[in-house]
Amino acid sequence: MGASEVLFLDSDTVVLSSVEFGFEKARKFGIAIAPAPTYLLDEYRDTSSVLRAEGIQRAGQLLLNSGVVFFKPSAQVQEVFRLWLALCEKYSHALKGDQEALTIAMEVLDFNPYILSKSYNLRGIFEPVIGTTR
Repeated sequence: MGASEVLFLDSDTVVLSSVEFGFEKARKFGIAIAPAPTYLLDEYRDTSSVLRAEGIQRAGQLLLNSGVVFFKPSAQVQEVFRLWLALCEKYSHALKGDQEALTIAMEVLDFNPYILSKSYNLRGIFEPVIGTTR
């Protein structure tokens, strides 16, 4: 792991295995993040109203899970994080959490993170994974 990459974790997250691959992908792509594979962005809670307001097409986009975010600080990543915060504040009445806002920020900015397997943020019960859980 290089000194310039950061791993943000939810407080209830436990690291069980090597996560070096996440750092490698953050170095290359700016952000490496796992999906929330059960959810679609445009059908998650009241997110479709926010998508409309931001001029984003409802197209079954994958919702990203903000509980495990590897990133390499850069101007582009800072722009994603600034917009993430602004969207959380602007739509606090409609969004139930921050995951939707992070995903929308990347949509608005055409930012393509590296998508890690769900083994990097396995949520447990009723969410099977084959192989090593990170």
